Amino acid sequence: MIKISLSELKSHTGKYVEIAAGDETVYITKRGRPIAKIVSTTPDIMSLIGFLPQDVDLDTAREERLHERMQ
Repeated sequence: MIKISLSELKSHTGKYVEIAAGDETVYITKRGRPIAKIVSTTPDIMSLIGFLPQDVDLDTAREERLHERMQ
């Protein structure tokens, strides 16, 4: 986890996007308070372990979720 100010992000955007792409979370602060975060778009399937039943097919669950969002 990295915390940076909004002005630091403005000055070095590419640097922090690359850091986030490497699976590091970058928190952006404004006046010392967190306002946003940059994270990788790579899905973290390991974070789902323990939350999903054993018989869940991830592809089917993803399709169902996308279908719900489209309605």
